[in-house]
Amino acid sequence: RFLSMCTRHFGSVVAQTIRTYKTDQFPLLLIIMGKRSSNEVLNVIQGNTTVDDLMMRLINAMEIFAAQQQEDIRDEDEREAREKVKREQDEAYRVSLEADRAKREAQEREIAEQVRQEQIRKEQEEEREAIRLSLEQSLPPEPREESTELVSKLRIRTPRGEFFERRFLASNRLQVVFDFVASKGFPKDEYKLLSTFPRRDVSQFDPTETLIEMKLYPQETLFLEAKE
Repeated sequence: RFLSMCTRHFGSVVAQTIRTYKTDQFPLLLIIMGKRSSNEVLNVIQGNTTVDDLMMRLINAMEIFAAQQQEDIRDEDEREAREKVKREQDEAYRVSLEADRAKREAQEREIAEQVRQEQIRKEQEEEREAIRLSLEQSLPPEPREESTELVSKLRIRTPRGEFFERRFLASNRLQVVFDFVASKGFPKDEYKLLSTFPRRDVSQFDPTETLIEMKLYPQETLFLEAKE
C-alpha cells in the first residue's frame, strides 16, 4: 500500500528505490519538497542513520529547499514580468486599433461631409444657372440702334474690371436692368449696382421706375460691387 502511494505521488522510480531497502534499514524518513505543481522526494533517510548525519541531511535539505524557493520566486517574478509586458503590449495594440478606428471613422465622416457639401454646391449652382437662363430668356429684345423710340445705352463694369453693355428702351423699368445683370451672373441679392456721377445705389431704387425717370438716359456707366 505504501509503495502504491509512492508510485501515485512520486513516481515508479521512487517506489522502486524504496523497494530496495532492507528490513533493518526501516523506518525510512522521506524528505519531500514541493516543486512548482508537483512533489519531489529530495532524500530518503534510513532508520539506522546517526543523529549527526540526520541533522546534516536535514540542513542540506533546507538549503536545497531555500534555493529552490528563490528560484521559484525568480521564475514567478519573470513570469509576472512577461505577463505584464504582454498585457501592456495588448493594451497598446488595443489603443492603437481604437485610434486607427477613430481616425478611419473621422476620415469617412470628413469624406461624407465633403460629398454632401459638394452635392449642395452643385445643386446651388444648377439652381443659379436655371434662374440665370430663365432671366436671360425673359428679357425683352434689345432695341436696334436706329430705333425710333428713346434708347438708353448702359455700360456696366464687373468687380473684376470687365465691361458689358446693352441698349434698353428708356421706357423699360429698372427691373429689366436688374434681370439683365443677374443673367450675367450678378444677382441683385449678392451685388449692388452703383452709378458714379452722382454716386447712387441703383439697386435700392424702386424696380418699377423707368430708366428715363431715374435719369439713366441716354447713356450711363454703372459698376457692380459685391455686397458684404
